[in-house]
Amino acid sequence: MSEGVTKLHRDIYRASGKHLPGAGVPKRKNTNSMNAYKMPSPEEIILPMSMHIGKPAVPAVKVGESICMGALIGEADGNVSSPVYSSISGMVTEILDITLPGGRSSQAVRITSDGEQRPCASLEVPYITGRDSFVKAVAKSGIVGLGGAGFPTHVKLDVEYSRADVLIINCAECEPYITSDTCTAVNKTDDAVYGIMAITEYLGISRVVIGLEEGNYEMKMAAEKIAQEVPNSEVSMLRDYYPQGAERVLMYHTTGRVVKMGQLPIDAGCIVSNISTVAELGRYLKTGVPMLTRCITVDGGAVRERRNVTVPIGTKVRDVINFCGGLCERPKVLLFGGPMMGVEADSFDVPILKNTNAILTLTADEMNFSPPSNCIRCGSCLAVCPYFIDPAAIARALKRKNAESVKAHRVDACMECGCCSYVCPAKLPLAENNRRAKKFLKEDSHNG
Repeated sequence: MSEGVTKLHRDIYRASGKHLPGAGVPKRKNTNSMNAYKMPSPEEIILPMSMHIGKPAVPAVKVGESICMGALIGEADGNVSSPVYSSISGMVTEILDITLPGGRSSQAVRITSDGEQRPCASLEVPYITGRDSFVKAVAKSGIVGLGGAGFPTHVKLDVEYSRADVLIINCAECEPYITSDTCTAVNKTDDAVYGIMAITEYLGISRVVIGLEEGNYEMKMAAEKIAQEVPNSEVSMLRDYYPQGAERVLMYHTTGRVVKMGQLPIDAGCIVSNISTVAELGRYLKTGVPMLTRCITVDGGAVRERRNVTVPIGTKVRDVINFCGGLCERPKVLLFGGPMMGVEADSFDVPILKNTNAILTLTADEMNFSPPSNCIRCGSCLAVCPYFIDPAAIARALKRKNAESVKAHRVDACMECGCCSYVCPAKLPLAENNRRAKKFLKEDSHNG
């Protein structure tokens, strides 16, 4: 399909005020009404220096060094980076290289627990006097975007006073299985209110919109409570569909604002922040304790006890699974995140990261693997794409190795939500094709 047709498609949606396209994926929110179990500190943790978008942190400790809980383990390397802190007390036993879910490599620090959980005496509540000291405090906290992307929060909040007039709180949690955001919103409401009010005060934001899916009753109750406490705030109820929680999709559905390709929400006067991120920010501003734990959902047919769990960052997946009763069968796939956008882990010894929101142990029945067949040109993939991309056309252009055609079909706009692959009757891996097409364009530009 030509760019002219897809542009017309986009303009029709904008003019009519309709919702952007998406897919009706099954929810499978098995843990939605569950509070989080607090996991005890493990015998050891592994802290990757790369748990965020941007440059990895640099190890700030040596093997044999005794450390306390909350000690700085990795220093941020530049502005678009994030510090790493120890979630246990103990001793540094190794600095090593590991493979993260999705295949990325990272330097990491292994720490063996002393069982004491000694907090660092030097931790103190940050002293904030205005915008600059606020952003500086957020940078020191080690907080990153907890909706999955892991973008350093201080970078997103480092904007001129009053440049943003709307703060959008992402409570959509549209991926199947995952309920950790709902659990956080329900149980950390006061922290979320504190974090939201700090952002609006220090950045001069005049309006707060809390976006969530209409079918999530627990999140609705928490959002309404937050809205009662935060001045000039409102709850925006959205229809239940995927990917409602995608940043630009949520911004359009809650405010009607759009940004061009290559722009950010701030260019439309918006800051979008996940509910777990603002709750973690509020907790830090009140206590001075950096980001040490993460609430995650543990689900899937292969785990004995489906739970929400508060886990020390760096805990191995194996220890988390054992805390949830162990496995009742070998999973077909071990995922970090949801089945639509999650990344596969090839070992149970990989650690929980800052931006891990779920561990899914999915069986073959849950994954419903089917061999791909030929494209029938039905257009289903285009019909569900929120960004009006034609994945089938991209796949054909990639097969021909036609860089000009791949680029013309706007593959760089793809957020890899997976809607196209989900609805494809031929079971083609269209989202994976888009990832390969992006890589192809990058390589082609280097060779050219």
